Amino acid sequence: MLVSEQKNKNITGIIIFISSLLLLLQSCSTVKVISDESFDKIANYQYGQDRSNLMEFSQIVQSLSKSPENRLLTEENILDFLKSDATFAGKQSVCRELRKIATEKSIDVLTDMLLNEKTVSIAKYALQNIPGNAVDEELISILNNAPNKSKMAIINILGARKSKIAVNQLGNLLLNKNKDISLAAVSALGKIGTTDCLNFLDPFIIKNNHYLKNAGLDSYLLVADNLVKENNRNDANKIYTKIYNLNVPVNIKQAALVGIINTSNNKAEKIAQIIKSEPNELKFIPISKIRELPENINLIEFAKLLSSLDPGNQIQLLSVFEDKKDKGVKPYVLKLLESNIKDVRIAAVKTLTNIGDKTDVLRFAQIAANTKGNESKYASLALELLQGEDIDKTILSNIAKANNNIRPELIKAIGSRLIKSAFNILIEYSNSPDKKTRAETFKALAEISTNKNLPKLVDVLVAQNDNLNRKKIERTISKVIVNYPDIKNADILIETYNSSTDDNLKISILRLLGFTNNPGAFEFLRNEINNDKEAIKIAALNGLSNWSTAKPLLDLEKILTSSQNDRVIRTALKGYTKFIGIDNTLSNKQKLGKYRKALQYAKTGNEKNLILDGVGHIDSFESLDILKSYINQPELKRTVNDGINRVSWHTFSKDPEKIKTFIIDLKRQINDKRFHSKSTELIDAIDKYIRKSGKK
Repeated sequence: MLVSEQKNKNITGIIIFISSLLLLLQSCSTVKVISDESFDKIANYQYGQDRSNLMEFSQIVQSLSKSPENRLLTEENILDFLKSDATFAGKQSVCRELRKIATEKSIDVLTDMLLNEKTVSIAKYALQNIPGNAVDEELISILNNAPNKSKMAIINILGARKSKIAVNQLGNLLLNKNKDISLAAVSALGKIGTTDCLNFLDPFIIKNNHYLKNAGLDSYLLVADNLVKENNRNDANKIYTKIYNLNVPVNIKQAALVGIINTSNNKAEKIAQIIKSEPNELKFIPISKIRELPENINLIEFAKLLSSLDPGNQIQLLSVFEDKKDKGVKPYVLKLLESNIKDVRIAAVKTLTNIGDKTDVLRFAQIAANTKGNESKYASLALELLQGEDIDKTILSNIAKANNNIRPELIKAIGSRLIKSAFNILIEYSNSPDKKTRAETFKALAEISTNKNLPKLVDVLVAQNDNLNRKKIERTISKVIVNYPDIKNADILIETYNSSTDDNLKISILRLLGFTNNPGAFEFLRNEINNDKEAIKIAALNGLSNWSTAKPLLDLEKILTSSQNDRVIRTALKGYTKFIGIDNTLSNKQKLGKYRKALQYAKTGNEKNLILDGVGHIDSFESLDILKSYINQPELKRTVNDGINRVSWHTFSKDPEKIKTFIIDLKRQINDKRFHSKSTELIDAIDKYIRKSGKK
């Protein structure tokens, strides 16, 4: 029996020994969930090298982190790596991953790194996110004896973690001989944001010229902001008020004032009080806060303050009223139309645009007629945008009664408001003896007329004896034709042409036919380009040039190459140049051939510039050859140089060396700083392209 008991004791002892040994072995070796190979790939990483291995490691950590067990083992693997002699860059990349999963298990390793000036920066961010008070306690315990660089990091971490238990230790650092540490401690107290922090900040915010004052004030405000987040508005308001009443910089005073308003029990009342009492340079803050008041708030109390404000504040308050659209403030806004400051009057007009009614129609018309620049512009715009009942009706009813000063503005409003019912009224004024009334009538007719109105518009054209008026109504009709295409448009014009003996009218009709894009009109114009009368021939060419497609290209080319009349040639050339550019059936080579032909007939700088601009938009080596022929001609310089630059940029990838040689050669020939600057930029781009692609 004794032997048996002894054997059992021995066996038990052996089991206990083996178990202890296994536990010891387990504690001495970390289970590997991340292979040594993965760590080896990043152990020697240096900045600027291929980051593929780093990205792969990040994906491994992300995958392992999904399991709580693997997450803990991953943390242990990373901690082992951080104890190795890996490069700083490698450890930094691993610390970024540790930051996502670190627990209190990482504290010892990371605090050791934090106390090492070489690794303090990479340990800082991983420590910052670890949950629980253990980190704070450890950091507080090493704070006083840490090197300055580490101490700064610890202070920043405690601030970022909003560590309430660190307030006393941080507060004691405000008198540190190292100013950077003092400033960091002030900032950290502000981030922590408890009222306990104020006890340490108080002595510094009242001291003028103390280096901690501004930082202390900022942190003081952060404490108040934090109280607002905790819904302790009353205490926050007291802090904002305290700061505002101190001798502090303007930006701090402004921030405190915003806080005072935001935490007031009656926000509207406080805003009005501050507008009345504060200096002009601070009134903009309460005025801006009016926008945040509820939609149903009565703005009249604020409107009553308008007359007492300086112009800048008046303009700001008017802008608020403009957005709020409260019609109750209108009587006070109207008074500012008499201001001797133009910008105030303009702001009043803009506000009235949103809150006005039919009683303001004549007021806006008078302002538009009797002022200049932006004041007139915004009054006209007000007539266009004014909303409410009977606005259009009021405009129309006042036209006949208005004088020649105001009537044009009312007519302009008909066009801008698209009052189509006013067509017959406008027709009555198309022959007005007043020049401005007539001009605005033609413009308004262009806006409100449709193809149904074309016969009457043509009648107005027929009735014109003055060439200037004829051209104006011609522009009106052209816009109607373009906006309302109809086969009948051409029929009406051709019938008018055939029934008239007035060449001036016929010239207008021929130009207008070009806007119809009607097959019958096209044949009619083709026939008239053979007319014996030069003016009729040129008008027909203008009509063809008004075509929206390149259909007339060949007819214009034929005239261009066969005519001996310079006026006819110039007219045909204009349309011909236009159609080369828009003809999508032509290849680039064909287009360049036609541009070369056009250049043979171009006499003026304007003609050549139009043609060369077209050449400069074709990406071809041949374009460069054409443009090169016109370098250093003053009137063509800008077009030619820009064209060469544009084409070269678009084509150099086809033959980099050829373009580079071409540009270098031109730099020697062209004496223009702008061209040289752009060419140098281009050559640099070509060289970079050659190096990257290996092209020659």
